[in-house]
Amino acid sequence: MLRITMIAVLFGGLLGCGPPAPRANQKQRTTSPNGKYVLTVPIEAQTTNPKYNGTRVWKVTIADTSGAVLCKDEQSTMVGNLSVYWGWDDQNRVWLYNSDDGAIWRWEVTPEGWKKFRLQKADGIPEWVLPDCAKGK
Repeated sequence: MLRITMIAVLFGGLLGCGPPAPRANQKQRTTSPNGKYVLTVPIEAQTTNPKYNGTRVWKVTIADTSGAVLCKDEQSTMVGNLSVYWGWDDQNRVWLYNSDDGAIWRWEVTPEGWKKFRLQKADGIPEWVLPDCAKGK
């Protein structure tokens, strides 16, 4: 009986194994609150900055719902083996927190198109975008 119980426990544990679910602040292909835009943050080679040439970096990419890319952060220097956290706010703006240097970035649509801004925490980053270690600082 003990052997059957141990096998059941081991088998049950294996069923629960697998890749962890993405955190809410690291989900790919999230749609903006107004339903017009889709956000991805892939890790791709940096090709526009000679200092980072070939380095794999996080690139914020905003597309419309048909998949046409409207904005891609080709200037990114956020190294892909370090963590970043992102999400939409209720004003259809993208927020990103870079855990490497504590930088806070926001992308928003303007009459000239999507623009990237470096901000401070006091500028209103949604608390849920931040990882636990950066909350309350």
